[in-house]
Amino acid sequence: MFGDFEIGGQVIRSVKYANGLVLLAEGDTALQGMIDKLIEIGKFYAMDVNVENIKAMRISRQPPTIQTMVD
Repeated sequence: MFGDFEIGGQVIRSVKYANGLVLLAEGDTALQGMIDKLIEIGKFYAMDVNVENIKAMRISRQPPTIQTMVD
């Protein structure tokens, strides 16, 4: 599945808040797939993603480049 992330033996895909969502992924490709699916489902329900509020954080020893596209 896109974005499967395991912590302590439990698979976590997302963390949901009252007014937001955190997507967890091990790579840019998985994250992009999750974003694409979120956009697709949002369009079905006539909802838009506010791109001005999107923030990305990468936890890695590699250079911090994250390349994803929203819509």
